[in-house]
Formats: sequence, C-alpha cells, structure tokens
Amino acid sequence: MDSILFIGTGSGFSSLPNTNLLLNFKNVRILIDFGFTGLHQIKKLRINPSSIDAIIITHMHSDHIGGIEMLTYLLKFKYHRKNTLILPHFELKFMLWDALKGSMKYSHEGVMKMSDYFNVFIAEKNSAYRTILFKGHKFTFVKTQHVPGMLSFGVIFSMNGKRVFYTSDTVFDPALLFNVNRRFAPSLIIHDTKTNNNEDDVHAPYKQLMSLPEKTKSKMLLVHYDDNFEKFTPKEDGFIGFAKTGESYTP
Repeated sequence: MDSILFIGTGSGFSSLPNTNLLLNFKNVRILIDFGFTGLHQIKKLRINPSSIDAIIITHMHSDHIGGIEMLTYLLKFKYHRKNTLILPHFELKFMLWDALKGSMKYSHEGVMKMSDYFNVFIAEKNSAYRTILFKGHKFTFVKTQHVPGMLSFGVIFSMNGKRVFYTSDTVFDPALLFNVNRRFAPSLIIHDTKTNNNEDDVHAPYKQLMSLPEKTKSKMLLVHYDDNFEKFTPKEDGFIGFAKTGESYTP
C-alpha cells in the first residue's frame, strides 16, 4: 500500500522537526516541502536522498524550503543528478532561486544557473486550481490564505484510490474546506494547526478547528503543532489525531 511518512510534524518555532511529508507511491517518492530540519530527519529515518524523486514546494518559508540547498548539493556532487522540483506557480521558481543563488550561484564548476541544479515542473492553471501530472500522479494545488501577499498553496492528490488534501499553512478558513470537500471529497485532510494560542493571523488555531462540523473533523489529521501539543486531546475532540514525526499513515 502507498503511504505518507511524516518527516516532521512541528511548527517553524517548535523544537519538533518541521512539518514535511514524504509520499511513498509504488513508482515514485515525492516530498512535500523540505525545511531546515529536513536533511537531519531523512538521515535519522535512514532515507537515502537519492531515492527521493521530487519535491513539491507549497510556499517560501524556511521551515518548508530551508533544507533544499544542502539536499541539492548532496544530490549533485555525491549522487551526480539534479534535484527535481514541482511548483504550483511559476513565480515560485524565481523566488526560490533568488533565495538560493547567493550561495548556489558559485561553485568549483564555475558560475551556476538554476538549471544546473534543478529540473523544474510547474503546474498549469485550470479554473480556480492549478494541476500537474508527474509520473502518473495528479497533483492539484489550491491557494491558501497564509501570510498576506505570500503565494501559498495546499495540495490535493490521490493515494490508494482515496483523495487527500494537505493544507500546508493556512489561516482558519472554513470556506476553503467547504469548497475542497464539495469539489474533491477528500477522505483525509492533513491540516496545520496552532496549539500555543487561541488566535493567529497566519495559522489555524486548534480552538477554531474544533468549531468545524464533526464530519469534517473526523477526516482531519493535525500537523504543524507546537511543543505544548500533549495538553490536547484531538481524538476526544473529534479529530483523527495528531500525526507523529517518523510515523507513516495509509489513507
């Protein structure tokens, strides 16, 4: 069975590893984001970097892209291949290279371009959504409300014949969940949450997620939580629970 491995499940300010996912399909392994704790985590979990076929990037915060530079160096100079990126929007290509080129532009091989390190695939806009087909798997990206003005996307994909919606980072947004549920009917929603306060301008506080309909909560596996997460009882509150770092989940 295909499965989702949680490379990390913590918020950017948590002592837990960054919330990054590894999608283990039969024919391909795809990361969703790779933050600054990512390289340490894949070594700890004994994942060979060369076995990772691509990285989906949801947005530009360092807990989602901060490990890409060192992973890419490792792939290029040890395994002699490029890193493959799947991007929901073409502007992210330029933003990412702007963030990386201060270091990566210079190499013993000379002045480098983004194409020297990366193969880049960009989703195409389709109505209100952006979609891409990669190695036989379709990924649909939906824009989320995270930091005002920032491009940020959730991703919808199928695994074991069931649809999964990963929000990445978003504010509490019942309309987003309603629209995704109505159009895609996901069996599993992996939703970020904030546990260290009841209000947040850029994430979804646990208390607000509790106000969702029971049917919606019953499909939700929570990630991106803070160090105080053990004070909460998500199963008793109607959720599937908190995803745990290093554990796999089969939809």
